[in-house]
Order: sequence, then structure tokens, then C-alpha cells
Amino acid sequence: MTLPKNSVSHTINTPLGVLNGISSIDPVSDKIKNHRFAKIPYAQPFSQHNRWKRPVKLPSNYDYSGNYYEMGLKAPQSSIEDEKLSSICAPGDADENINYLNIWIPASKDKPVDGWPVFIYIHGGFLKYGSPGRFPDPKELQSHDFLGKYIIVSIGYRLNILGFLNSTELLSVDSECSNLGFWDQRLAIEWVYDNIKYFEGNNSKITVGGLSAGSYSTFFQLAYELYHPEVTQVIKQVVQFSNAFAMQPKTISEVNKQYYDVLDNLGISRNLSPELQLQQLREQDVNTLVSIIPKLKYHTFRAVTDNNFVAESLLSDLVNGQFSQLLMKRKPGFRMVIGEVANEPYLYSLLDTPIDEMDLKLQLENYYPARTVQSLIDLYPKIPQSLPEAEYREQLQHLFGRIVADSQIYASTRGFIHWLVENGYPKENIFRYRVGYRQKRLDKSVDPKLGAIHGSDLAVWFSVRSSSECEKNIIESFLRPFNKILNFEDQKSIEWGTLSEKEYRFISPGGEVNIVSDADWDWGVHVSNTLYLAQSS
Repeated sequence: MTLPKNSVSHTINTPLGVLNGISSIDPVSDKIKNHRFAKIPYAQPFSQHNRWKRPVKLPSNYDYSGNYYEMGLKAPQSSIEDEKLSSICAPGDADENINYLNIWIPASKDKPVDGWPVFIYIHGGFLKYGSPGRFPDPKELQSHDFLGKYIIVSIGYRLNILGFLNSTELLSVDSECSNLGFWDQRLAIEWVYDNIKYFEGNNSKITVGGLSAGSYSTFFQLAYELYHPEVTQVIKQVVQFSNAFAMQPKTISEVNKQYYDVLDNLGISRNLSPELQLQQLREQDVNTLVSIIPKLKYHTFRAVTDNNFVAESLLSDLVNGQFSQLLMKRKPGFRMVIGEVANEPYLYSLLDTPIDEMDLKLQLENYYPARTVQSLIDLYPKIPQSLPEAEYREQLQHLFGRIVADSQIYASTRGFIHWLVENGYPKENIFRYRVGYRQKRLDKSVDPKLGAIHGSDLAVWFSVRSSSECEKNIIESFLRPFNKILNFEDQKSIEWGTLSEKEYRFISPGGEVNIVSDADWDWGVHVSNTLYLAQSS
């Protein structure tokens, strides 16, 4: 294989084997910026024959020796024709064997004595799309002249129908067959804990985080540890980019209709025994499986309340304070970075846009339990039916984007934080932010008038590659306290700037950083309370 431009091979000898990765070289200074090991397996291979089973650890004597130069393929996923949504659907070929992770290591000689802190990143994409390989190369972030460096690990996991298809039938065949994508993430997190020391990492300083569905996943990974004290408590702090928890996932019985929808679209009889249904599902070509997703009435795949990975009391515990109490038992004080971008609704308005009022209910029911949908819709002004069709459709699209952005991010974040602090969780351990800035190089692909849209901040957090020295300085200034958190620095040294849970650190479209009082706080808490009451009635 030909190595990428401005890179050389980098070899490490470990008890795992002899692993060959690549080192990125600065073409000006000729210095090595970072090392990358791509597509390292963390579980036994996924395949057609073990679909809808939990991931299985590799044997303890597994020999990892080999070349880890090339990024892996994406998980199987349906395509999206709309170019405006290209940011969420990974390009290229797919591979059902998505059980791998990528590791980026700073090359600097100022490594801490106990090893680099570690950030495990879970990619987003609605749990339907995306890839661990679509992570911006952090070589600038990890370069010699940037303070607060850390290891970054991006993990692969099964998506959509392969990772989050749940039903009573599947559970009757295998009691462990639910939330499989979360179990993939969990095994990858445990692999990092067990092995990151061989890559110069410190497993006592692990942060887990993600964007969008990756943030959603992060919450459930944290909750899993809190509700299962018998497992290794890997997660020391979390980062939640553009997603939070304010809705108890559907029950198994509530997602059965999605399962039947899948069977019907594949021509598999509902009258077959669950064993035969599963057998016929496994006989399907993987491309056939993902190709039916856009045809499904219930096409969105989410977490499910299974009382295994996801406790049925999760939302009520958050509201009544039990969740806060569990979190406060973490020593030292457990910290979280959580926030949003200025224009979250735009991207949400484009995917599965409803065409009328009935379709609006259906698309929202794809996300949330049916009993919550009407209460959610009633919070927003009704669109007059008398409008011309084109104007009605346009307003409906904007309404849909606003509702989903609120319930996924804006309102859920505020409700989540409100319940935590109301029940005693220290507000000083919550680091809120809002990003209104975006890198100028994104203007080539996204209309600048849209501002910072969902996902555009990934380039701010991890890719300091900029069009100018001025932009680089802006981003570095914004990142400085964030990197201190990821380096587990003392609370007093972080200087985030917020004094209340109702404030956030804001980087404006012009690049100025200020502390802002949250004008949307009351609305967000109101929406979250409404959703909680709709679920508890």
C-alpha cells in the first residue's frame, strides 16, 4: 500500500503484537504531528451468520500484528439523494463487519508521565448513517504547538436495521437481542480501557462523547455504568455535542410495529415462528436489508427500553433525583460538556420532511412514543390549512425542523440540565456552550447564510486546519478551556466563564467568545416538562 502524502510508517511493539500505523509529517517543519492506527478490531467479526447477536470479545491471545494504515469502510446504510444531507451519509462502500476503531496519538514529547488522556468519540447520524472513519484528522489539534493534547479514538458500531431492530419476537429467540449497537459501543469502550496503555494512553482519564446520535449514545453509555456498578466504570466525564436526554425510549412492545413493517417489506410472513423469521432475516443480502429502510413507515431507529441496557425508570429517575444522586457518587466530581450550534433546525427539517398534518405526527412518532406526539405538536403554533400548498409545505418543513431540534437538542438539553441541578448536581460541573462560528472552508459546501448548522462544529472542536492564522487563533482561544477539561485539569484552572446553569459560553459568527444568559431556558424546561408529563400520564 502507498502511504498518504506527508506520512511515514510508525511501528509499535506491544503485548498485543507488532502494529504498524502511520505518522503525519508537517511539510514545512518536517516534524511528526501525530500517529494513527486505523481499523483495529475490538470484537469478533460481524457477519450474516451472527446478525442480531451481541458482539463477542476477541480471544485474550489474539495477535493484532499487522498494518493499520487504511481507514475502514462504513457500516451498511441506505443512501440519501439530497446533496444537502451529504454530511450525515458517509460516502463509499460498506462493510457489515464494522467492529473496529481508529486511534490518533499525539507525537509530542511532552506526554504526561502517566500517559495521554483519552477521548472516545461516538459518531452521529441518527443511528442510521455515518462512519467512524468520517472523523476530521486531528493532526493539527495534536501538533507540537497546540496545548492540551489527548488521544482520540473513534469507534464503529452497527447502525439502523442491523444495530437497532428490536421486537418481542427477537427477544423470544435471544433474550440479549436488543440495543445491539449500544452493546457494540460498550465493548469498544471496554477494549479501549483494557488496551489504550499500549498506545501511550491513560485509562484512568477517559472521556466519552459524541455528536448528535453519538451524544445520544454517550448518555446511554453513562447511564449503563451508573445502573450497573458491577461493571468496570470506564467513563470519567462526558461530552455531549448537540443532543441530550428528555424522553424515555419506546418499550419493546411499542417498536413491534416497526419489526412487522420490516418483515412485510422483505416478504417474510408474520405467521412464521420467531426462529424462522430470524433465520429468513439472516438469509437476506445486507444491501437488501438497508435498501428497504426508506420504504418503511417506521424508518427511524432509536434506543429501546429493555430494562437491560436501558432502565425503564431512567426518565423518572432523572426527574425525581435518583439519577443525580448516582452521578454525584462519582469521585472526583463528574463533569460534562454539553451544548449546541446556533442553527440546529435546518438539517432536521430536510430529513423525512412531512407533507401534511397526519404525516407530521407519523414522522414525530418515528422518534418518540406515540403518547407524546400530540402534546409536543400542541406546544407550537398551528399552520393555517388555508395557505397555498407551496407556502403550507414550506412552513410545515420549518415547523418540523424546529420541533425536532427542540426535542432532540435545545429543549432536551435545558430540561436535562434543569433536572440535574434541581436535584443537587453541582452546576459548576456542567460546562455549557453554543457555537455560532464555523470554519470558512465549509462555505464551499454549505450556504454561508445558514450559519453554524448541525454537525458543522465538528471542524471547530477537532480540526484546527484553517484558512488563515486569524481563524486558527480564534478556534484555539475557544478550545483552550475545553482541552483543559479533556486533560482533567483542576476545576479552578479551566476558566470556562459561566456562573450559572442558565448561562453558556458562546462563540459568535464573528469569532468573539462571550458568556451569554440563556434566553431560551424557560421555553426548553417547559417543553421537557410537557414531554415528561405526556409520558407519565
